[in-house]
Amino acid sequence: MLLRYACTLERMGIIKSKEIASDLQQEYITQINNLEDKDMAATVLTTLKGKGFKLFVLTNGPSRSQRLKLEVLKIKNLFDGIYISEEIKYAKPDVKAIEFLLQTEKLLKEETLMVGDSIEYDIRTAENIGLATILIDRKRQYLNYRNIKIERLNEICKVICSINKENICMGD
Repeated sequence: MLLRYACTLERMGIIKSKEIASDLQQEYITQINNLEDKDMAATVLTTLKGKGFKLFVLTNGPSRSQRLKLEVLKIKNLFDGIYISEEIKYAKPDVKAIEFLLQTEKLLKEETLMVGDSIEYDIRTAENIGLATILIDRKRQYLNYRNIKIERLNEICKVICSINKENICMGD
């Protein structure tokens, strides 16, 4: 996110130094590396991929910063497709973003699961068009949300296991 802000501030003439922009970019990478579930993301995605699940990213923001995030997290190559709002010209919560992904990949709604950490941008739109969803609520801010909700990334496999009755559960 900081890279996005650094580029914007530089274009606006607020940051006049490439060094400051570079420092902001480095801070962005540091923040990504400090994410609580950083290491678990690759483990969970590898497990799901190994069980035959097709995995896609649908994210908002500038391509450069989103792709950098996937590279720093070392998960870019685990996805069958990466869809970024800047590239596809649709941004969540616009239903067209999800529909673009579904149509491009020829995915059926009843076989597609949206996992996201934003009620507004990820979950509500997906639910409104008939997708199953899992809300990642790391900060426990959605206490009144009554559908499937987890707090940690490593819980995803257990939830999918209970939904699909498949043996893809992982230990903590």
